[in-house]
Amino acid sequence: MGWLSQKVGNWATKVQRVELEQFVARLKAMDSSEIGFLLAVATDRRHALNKMYGWDLLEPSLVEAGDTTAALKLGQLIKALQRDNNLPISAALMVWLHTLRSANNLDLRSLGRDMWGELSRGFGSIYDAAQSFGESGGKVLDLADFQVFPAGLTPKPL
Repeated sequence: MGWLSQKVGNWATKVQRVELEQFVARLKAMDSSEIGFLLAVATDRRHALNKMYGWDLLEPSLVEAGDTTAALKLGQLIKALQRDNNLPISAALMVWLHTLRSANNLDLRSLGRDMWGELSRGFGSIYDAAQSFGESGGKVLDLADFQVFPAGLTPKPL
């Protein structure tokens, strides 16, 4: 049965690699204000997921160790949001799904660092994006620690 498990694992990694490559390519096409908006919503959702599930997504390996279904739960939540046409929130949660996957799979780690390198381009625009979001939706976003990279995914590690 070990060979089947390995085949499934290899297939899953290939699929996740393609999805992450596509996500990074989309980030590269965005300007810093667009990324700031995505990062503002993603940061707020990180805090919401912490309250909902107790996940500290800045420590993605610990999240996975404590809840082996975390990525599956996120994937299901993203699909539900996409069905409801809630694209900004689903895109923001994709940040955390890719974070979990890449932090816990060395074959994806470099792409995860690339993703966070692109996301960091939005650091300077995040407060304006959050203000714009609040004006349009009436919600104040929690931006605490937005500039902290998840463990293992610092874009240019030492």
